Amino acid sequence: LSQVESRLTSFEKQAKKTDESVSKIGAGFSKIQANIVTFNQAIAASIAVVAGIQTVFNRTIGSALETGDSLNKLSQKVGVSVEALSGLSLAAELSDVSLEQLGLGLKSFNLSIVEAQKPTSKAEQAFADLGISAKDVAAGMKDQIPLLLKVADAFAKAEDGAGKTSDAQALFKKAA
Repeated sequence: LSQVESRLTSFEKQAKKTDESVSKIGAGFSKIQANIVTFNQAIAASIAVVAGIQTVFNRTIGSALETGDSLNKLSQKVGVSVEALSGLSLAAELSDVSLEQLGLGLKSFNLSIVEAQKPTSKAEQAFADLGISAKDVAAGMKDQIPLLLKVADAFAKAEDGAGKTSDAQALFKKAA
């Protein structure tokens, strides 16, 4: 009987150790499971961030392509380089002038340059009123931007009033 009791005690100790080991293994698996859940959540959050970045990128690229296409089309209509139009469009945007309005103004300005080649025309008189020489106007037939900048400087220095308004209307027609 004492051998049986001794073996039973030994068996109970082994069972207790086994139970403790199984508990430790179970706790280890629980930690692994918790880490897997956390990892899955991190992956889900990363996917959401990447999707958000992709959306912003697609919108930005789409907008840039649309603007570039609009500038290219306008460049062909008004005979001004896309690079120059890009700078002018930024200035126009800051002045609450749309790209379409800018295009209409440039088209009218180009027509005024041609008209100014006729002595005594309204456009010729408007350029003269602003202190812009016939030579500068003639050079504007090839490249409007330097002439446009001279006109802008002259308008900035000119006194407000009917004369300034009349000159603006003569050079930019409906865009004034």
